[in-house]
Amino acid sequence: MSKTAFVRIRELIQNESRLPFVKGIDLYAIEENLLLGVSGTMGSGLEIEGRDLLLESGESISEFENLLRKFLNQLPDGMRLHFSVQSRKADLPLNLTERNPVIERRLAYHLGEGKQSLAKTSPCRHRKILLFIVTHPFKQKTRSAFVPDLALAIGHRAKRMSKEIFLKTKTEHFRQVAEIRESLRALGFDARDLVGPELMHWLEVLIAPGRYGSAHDFSVDSRSEGKELLRESLRSRLLETPPLIEENHFYLGGYFHQAVNLRELPDETDLKMMKSFESQLGNDYLLTLTIEVPEQEKEKTNLRRHANFAKAQGFFTRMKDYEAIERVGQSDEFLTEITGSSDKLFYVSLSVMVKAKTEAALAVKASQAHRAFTALGGARGILDHMNHDRLFLSSLPLQGIQNPLFFLVRSETLVHLLPLQGSWHGTRKGGVTFKTYRDEPFRMDLFDSSLQAKHGLMLGTTGSGKSFFTTNLLLQFLAESSDNHVIVIDVGGSYRKLAGLLDGSYLEVECSERYALNPFPLKETLFPEDETPDPTYLQFLKELLQKMIDPRRRFTSSEKMILERVIRRVYAPLEKNEVPLLGDIERALRENDSGDREDVRKAFKFAKELTLFTEGEYGKVLNRKGRFDLDARFSVFDLRKISHFQELQEIFLFIIPFALARKFDNRHIQKLLVFDECWQLLKYAQGTELVEVFYRTARKMNAGVLSISQNPPDFLESEISSVLVNNSPLKYILRLKKGHEELSRLGLNPNEIQAVRELEVRPGHYSEVFLKFDHAPVVLKIEPTPLEYWIATTDPKDLAEEERLRLKDNLSELERLIRLAEQFPKGVERMKESSDARG
Repeated sequence: MSKTAFVRIRELIQNESRLPFVKGIDLYAIEENLLLGVSGTMGSGLEIEGRDLLLESGESISEFENLLRKFLNQLPDGMRLHFSVQSRKADLPLNLTERNPVIERRLAYHLGEGKQSLAKTSPCRHRKILLFIVTHPFKQKTRSAFVPDLALAIGHRAKRMSKEIFLKTKTEHFRQVAEIRESLRALGFDARDLVGPELMHWLEVLIAPGRYGSAHDFSVDSRSEGKELLRESLRSRLLETPPLIEENHFYLGGYFHQAVNLRELPDETDLKMMKSFESQLGNDYLLTLTIEVPEQEKEKTNLRRHANFAKAQGFFTRMKDYEAIERVGQSDEFLTEITGSSDKLFYVSLSVMVKAKTEAALAVKASQAHRAFTALGGARGILDHMNHDRLFLSSLPLQGIQNPLFFLVRSETLVHLLPLQGSWHGTRKGGVTFKTYRDEPFRMDLFDSSLQAKHGLMLGTTGSGKSFFTTNLLLQFLAESSDNHVIVIDVGGSYRKLAGLLDGSYLEVECSERYALNPFPLKETLFPEDETPDPTYLQFLKELLQKMIDPRRRFTSSEKMILERVIRRVYAPLEKNEVPLLGDIERALRENDSGDREDVRKAFKFAKELTLFTEGEYGKVLNRKGRFDLDARFSVFDLRKISHFQELQEIFLFIIPFALARKFDNRHIQKLLVFDECWQLLKYAQGTELVEVFYRTARKMNAGVLSISQNPPDFLESEISSVLVNNSPLKYILRLKKGHEELSRLGLNPNEIQAVRELEVRPGHYSEVFLKFDHAPVVLKIEPTPLEYWIATTDPKDLAEEERLRLKDNLSELERLIRLAEQFPKGVERMKESSDARG
């Protein structure tokens, strides 16, 4: 590679001559899942699943810091750890992004189109945490804080090793890798080995991004694990064309690259700073943190001897509260602290690499990364325009020590610099998918086998995004499988549109002819075998008639037989596919002539009492043809107006549990029963009993229950609070206006409660949801597409506009919502605000 004018000038300024770039890449081969360098260096990789430490309890965080500090202090001298954290834009896989045949095709198509459009403006990101354990067979000299070492190890042929030395070193290396892997697991991290093809893919992502893209899907054929890859020099295989090295960037694989290096350490540290730092880096970056364990006694001797000298490159410092060692007295104090503790000293370097297709896009990303360093406890970064290529090389797994800026730190504060935090990514099996607040993909199986019960509680005040989240959750659950069914008992009137779009069953309790619920089944259902009735169904019908006639009366055996004989008589002449009405039962009782005179008199009296439900306002609901199809995959009982009709309320709250129980008996389907605005239901004894029964029994029926309300006291002050809370491993909490102090009774720790307090809502854009999945907490971000917004909105202005369009145009429900989504993608109010702002 010929040297550019810039490279020649740099060599004069830095008084060094660097090797050609390709020879600077210390990569020779991959054998037995082991990276081998030209210099003889070897390294193994682990992929680590981060922990959302800031959502854990204070006691858990303190314990973690102590254990991690102990882990660091046990690392042997000469150990080198190389962390690589890559974040990139990615698509969020959703059931609804395809033309899913499980739900109505046109609806699935438009929902999928909306998701794809949203991904362009609000992309998801994939974030990987990789750790490479690096060993040098020749005990390569460690850094020194005081003696300048400008010689580069890269590019030189490794000394020829005997097979014995190599095998001995490799055996020791694998032992250390196993110890670190198990130590990370003991710290609560999932850590797994990277196999050869995964290592190769990672190098391709770094060195040949234009050819291989920036994806890091580590799925490989298990048959290739452990096999030796081609014995061709990796650096020759990967680097087809040399980079173009300029002052303010270097160009490789179709991308411009820049690196921001850590120049000045933070004043103070805690776990929050690394989270804040990464959150401000953007979606596309590569963060590299290299740790080296020097010879401890030698380093302490150097501290005593050279305390009044700065590091050769001018950046020596240490990290107990990050005060620079500038005086001999400070050095003595530092040594005293080290001597009085078990802390080790470490050399640490940190850089962030960004890349883009154009110089303009690169400048934006680099500027964002540079600004982000202030979030790292007030640290300072530097766009090192003389060293972008060197910093790129230092991001490679075996070459982290090539970063020219490094800092001496104690394990006490190194704990806070390790990039080990991350949102929980959800269950192993898919299901419903969302984003975390970090914009990372999250997936959740609502019927995950780890859950003892599949029940949940949801809390959120008006305007918190509760309707949008619930709609999205139910749509994805239904789209997941044709064997997934949802039944909603609603007292808020929020599901009519969704039921219409999904061809579901919808029943609103009101005394009009709009909806009807005939409680009597088809003859073939009640009498499946000739004259022998289904005993469960027959008992239900007798009890239903008793409640209609006199709910407070205790019927005798003879009175119950009167009702049974009448039911049999009414069904006798019917065909198998026919069904009677309540009025037929009332007429049969009135005309009854069987039994003695007392039976005839009682039957006539029963008939008179039934007229309330056959001839009055209630007859419009209960005495008309029309059956509620409980076989539909989405069914809604809208009880919003039920409190206006006391007698009807008791009847419905008796019919619903029986109807649901028959559906729940089918254990081949997964059922989700939703009680929305549950606080209203819990005001009534029958409603409380209804909720309690299903919370106690649904688990055995392959069913889950989700209760939704507005504030914690709605659940905690109910008579069945212990049943609700103790049987609900899933807690969904959106923004609350009050009741935060009560969340501890739902099993949330103080840090989780603080996370709930800090939940964000941007109307028309997104809302955040705190989810506790058993013991795993995570904060989710809900971003409805325009169509999802209009399916779920309960805003009065939106509903008024929808009704205006309904009266104006003869459109289907879906067509109407699509048009509204196009005209008002974020709702009527937000559109008006935008128009006013432009005006």
